[in-house]
Amino acid sequence: MKIAIIGFAGSGKSTLAIKLSRIYNLPLLHMDKISFYPNWVENTNEERITLLSKFLKENSDGWIIDGNYSKVLFDQRMEEADEIIFLKFNRFTCYLSARKRAKMYKGKNRESAPEGCEENFSYSFRHWILIEGRRKRRTRKFNQVLIEHKDKTKVFKNRRQVNKYLEIIPIPDAIVYN
Repeated sequence: MKIAIIGFAGSGKSTLAIKLSRIYNLPLLHMDKISFYPNWVENTNEERITLLSKFLKENSDGWIIDGNYSKVLFDQRMEEADEIIFLKFNRFTCYLSARKRAKMYKGKNRESAPEGCEENFSYSFRHWILIEGRRKRRTRKFNQVLIEHKDKTKVFKNRRQVNKYLEIIPIPDAIVYN
């Protein structure tokens, strides 16, 4: 199984990806991990593509990838995915979630961030969540996915819908819980 999780910043893509990776026992790639050096210094799209291509090749049987990065093999990821999950939460929910996450991980690295990238809640990140990341030119790819892959895309507009989904997904036989 291959699952791509996309959505707005702060919507919980990484948290959902971690949960699904544990349920399905699938390799997980957080796009943030291949997109930054320590201290949130961005690497190039060429480096991202190289790292993502390697991950896809090494995990051709199944994977979970969380993150958008529309210039990094986005169409290929959507095409290869068996299921696409779009977290389409409103900007204020995303803002509050990101603020909560920043407090929880203040001065630390969260699991979905690259080494040396401590959690922060800078002005530019807040602006991204509330305004820049919601502009039409940025959301065009989401709308394209909804049109081109509607048969395999699930859209969740709030946490309650995500939690309901997690309650009803089939648990693979190979997973034994004590």
